[in-house]
Amino acid sequence: MATPEVGSAQGPDSWDTVLKDLRSNDTLIEETVGDLRATVPGYDAVPTQALNASVRRNIALSIRTIREARAPSPEEVTEADALALERHSQGVPIGSVLAGFRVSLSAIYRQILQMAPQAGIPTDQVLASSTLLWGLGDAFSTRAVAVYQEKEVSRAVADSTRRAEWIRHVVTVSMPAAERLRGATLYDVPTTEPVRALVADAPPGTEVERQRRLQAWAEQTGVRVLAAVQGSSLVGLMLGEPVPCAHPKGLTEDMNAEIFIGLKECLRVVDLAA
Repeated sequence: MATPEVGSAQGPDSWDTVLKDLRSNDTLIEETVGDLRATVPGYDAVPTQALNASVRRNIALSIRTIREARAPSPEEVTEADALALERHSQGVPIGSVLAGFRVSLSAIYRQILQMAPQAGIPTDQVLASSTLLWGLGDAFSTRAVAVYQEKEVSRAVADSTRRAEWIRHVVTVSMPAAERLRGATLYDVPTTEPVRALVADAPPGTEVERQRRLQAWAEQTGVRVLAAVQGSSLVGLMLGEPVPCAHPKGLTEDMNAEIFIGLKECLRVVDLAA
């Protein structure tokens, strides 16, 4: 069964009139922003101007979709990129972004349902418009999720790089107290007493495997290890007291590991609170 065409002219009181009124409906924008703030977690902190712009953009997307009488592909909804980037920078989770778009589309469709009978638009066309809008919602969601995933990967890489740099510096070089303590807070490293510094051989090409084995040993012995590659070694901090029978020299015969306990003069920084 063919889908009824949406957006064709029906005389003066037609889709043209409905869509024009939809675009200029300030009350719809105000009410939608109120719904977003009341129902979507994280949107209470988004500036009103930004929410107004988002709702206007959603209305424009809906109008375009109805006029073209087809749901767009994710690649065609470039507006999702701008919104996702803006909300990501504001700390709004992706679930809230998707929920917010659904709230906006629902408000738009309710407005269409109210105006369509007065404009003489057939019921089957009104129902077809709902299918188009939900197709728009799927395309928008797909693109927004992709943007968030890319940003989260970039953030994770950046966080990992900063963490590794702090570990290397706190173990091997002199670091300002403020930077030591800031990193200790970020990475949950205790500062009330000296921690153990660890150095293990890691020739080029073995770093990933040796980090994995080091972490496996840490889990078996009930300690926590933060390690990073430094030249041909792994350097790091060991938090906790390992069981006596599982000294890190027992990791493997070819993985020479050594723990320095409290030797601030040897590794320069062990006592993070010093």
